[in-house]
Amino acid sequence: MDVIASKIIFLGVIMAIGFLSEKTGFTKGLSSAVSQVLTRITLPLLVITTLSGQVRSAETWHTAVAVFIFGLLFVFLLLFLGKISAIPFHFNKKRADVHICLTSFGNTIFLAYPLLRVLWGETAVFYAAFFSIANDLAAWTIGVLILSHGKNGRIDFRRLINPTTLSYVIGAVMFAFSLRLPPFLHEAAAEIGSTTTVLSMLFLGAVLAGMRFRELFEGLSSITIIVIKMIGVPIAAFYFLRWLIPALDLPIHTLVPYILAMELAMPCQSVFAILSREYGGDTDYAATAICLTTAASLVTLPFVYTLLS
Repeated sequence: MDVIASKIIFLGVIMAIGFLSEKTGFTKGLSSAVSQVLTRITLPLLVITTLSGQVRSAETWHTAVAVFIFGLLFVFLLLFLGKISAIPFHFNKKRADVHICLTSFGNTIFLAYPLLRVLWGETAVFYAAFFSIANDLAAWTIGVLILSHGKNGRIDFRRLINPTTLSYVIGAVMFAFSLRLPPFLHEAAAEIGSTTTVLSMLFLGAVLAGMRFRELFEGLSSITIIVIKMIGVPIAAFYFLRWLIPALDLPIHTLVPYILAMELAMPCQSVFAILSREYGGDTDYAATAICLTTAASLVTLPFVYTLLS
């Protein structure tokens, strides 16, 4: 636990630097600039080098498929729980739809990859990428369909084409066919990709600096997202998988329950603030819940990890 605590503190210090830099005005527009570098350069290179750098074997192939399938199943469970948990609050249609999406889809990349990389290394990031594929596929299809219901009901599949999703495809193809970059290119790309951890923490710190903390605790419904999505389901998923995998004698990596639990424990996916505005959802509720869950993750993620240990 001392090692884990030191790693979490390490990430927290970097986040604090981003927070203070943005809050004091020492840097201007830090989150916007870093976000572009992350999404267009470092993260795609991290995904490609991580996926292509793995040696294909029966275990890695079975594990990747299992993570993808389990990921979809748990996303569907969260969609159901999001719908059920919205009922007691008597939300209007717009807020209920946003609540369902926020309960179901998490920040499986910016926060998850750096944390998993620090905790369990490149292997964890490799398998986490397949959870992200499941999460993003559902988010940009089912999630968009939920938000756009009543407006045009159409899914814009073009949104699935971006540097990050393309990097998934490229990396997965390279992994499946055992393709490798030339050593000097792989080394350069991997070195650039490795900066994702630091940049992600700076980005999150800068985002937290822009929050209006008085507004974060106005909605009790946001607390239910934390309880269900960030604590309850991740812990239940961990112990369920710890029982299921040996019970079925599945030939997959022992890290799978840990990776899935930590991915499920991530705060709300920030893109839904943008999608909510575009499709006529309750944008204020989306922004508040995203800010609250992101801030709460500083406490809930170490708590969940402690229960998994």
